[in-house]
Amino acid sequence: MNEVPDAPELPESKTVKTRKKREMTPELLEKLKLARERAAELRAMAKDTKSKLPDNIPEKEKTKVAQYLATRKAIKAKIKEEIVEEIEKTPSTKVLNTEHEVDSKGFMLPKKSTDPPPPVPQKTEPIPIPVPKKVKEPVIESDEEEEYTTIKVPKKKLIKWKQYAERPPPEPEKPKRNVPQYNPYTTQHLINLAMNGYKF
Repeated sequence: MNEVPDAPELPESKTVKTRKKREMTPELLEKLKLARERAAELRAMAKDTKSKLPDNIPEKEKTKVAQYLATRKAIKAKIKEEIVEEIEKTPSTKVLNTEHEVDSKGFMLPKKSTDPPPPVPQKTEPIPIPVPKKVKEPVIESDEEEEYTTIKVPKKKLIKWKQYAERPPPEPEKPKRNVPQYNPYTTQHLINLAMNGYKF
């Protein structure tokens, strides 16, 4: 009857990626173990520091601070460990027998000098400092003509000053007579009339 034709087989264009198997060497396994142990230690330290933090800090900040403090502590411990190992590995240098004295803490004190101390200066009279004598400067004799300098003045200015000197003296100003003016609002004019013999 009605037969459905089979779909043509498509060639496999895409290749399926195969995952590479990761094989762990014993060294890497050891490192992984150490890392996991350290991470567990850090988590424990972070928990411990978190419990010691005050309650007013939000939870998110608490965890951050605790992790930071724990990592810092771990780093410090690691550095200390490395330094101790380095000190232990280095060969100890023999302490040379010297004549230096050692104080209570084990520090060497400086050698005491065998030289005699410097002589103490004795009080002596101060040495007078010679004051140089003032030498009088020789007065240079000069001619009378050289003493004065000549200044050239323009002719226009000379004429102007001559005219100014020859002008007549100003006449003194005549004192003004202080005559009282008639004021209708005062009674002074009436007093003046009465003084002059006028009768009202």
